Amino acid sequence: MPEEKEYIVVEDAMETIRRLKERYPRHLWAVVPEEIVVLGLTNKDRPSGMRKMAWIKKLEPEFKAMLAWHRSVWKYYIEFYCSEYRQWGEPLRQWVLFHELVHVPGPADQGVIPHDVEDFAVMVDAGGWDWPNREHLPNLLEGDPFPFKQHLVDKLHKQDEEEGR
Repeated sequence: MPEEKEYIVVEDAMETIRRLKERYPRHLWAVVPEEIVVLGLTNKDRPSGMRKMAWIKKLEPEFKAMLAWHRSVWKYYIEFYCSEYRQWGEPLRQWVLFHELVHVPGPADQGVIPHDVEDFAVMVDAGGWDWPNREHLPNLLEGDPFPFKQHLVDKLHKQDEEEGR
């Protein structure tokens, strides 16, 4: 029987989300920080062949019902491996979270915008094709706001609306 996954709530990442939303309100217009919980997987490392650093998912209705009973408004969760998160510098943490946040849908709220070519266009345009491996990513919360191209984010959300999500 596989070992059960163990998680913690990563509060500093949730604070980073709040700050990213404040700093990039036009890019992250669909994000409501209070509706997102960040979970760190504590008892497993990322498999060597896995390219995904983090992922965002919509909470299933049964979990939302249980959480509502505890007065939680969480609708989405971002998940990653704690062993890796601890090794990331602060800029990479910000970039990974920003990347996941552009998947939060608009008012239709049918799920998350899928990871595909469109979402990677936002990040590749900003940081290059290997942005997760760049040694000196800009800090998204210091200095002038990073000039992510709004039209690429808008295109991602427009595609989502056209697909009925």
